[in-house]
Amino acid sequence: MANRGIPGEALRVARRCRGIIWQNFIGTLAVDGLGIVLAGLGFLNPLLAAFIHVSSELLFILNSTRLLPARGR
Repeated sequence: MANRGIPGEALRVARRCRGIIWQNFIGTLAVDGLGIVLAGLGFLNPLLAAFIHVSSELLFILNSTRLLPARGR
């Protein structure tokens, strides 16, 4: 069987993908939760909260680019 390494490789890629997805999920919950608490206590105005939210989402999207295949592969 020439394709014997494919299932192992697929499992490795799937685990890496799941790890990055969990990083993004937990990070989003943490940033949004902290923002909600700070806004509720009056330390964060809506404009600043929106900027922090959009900036953090951009960082999590950039983190997801690690899932893209490398050039030349």
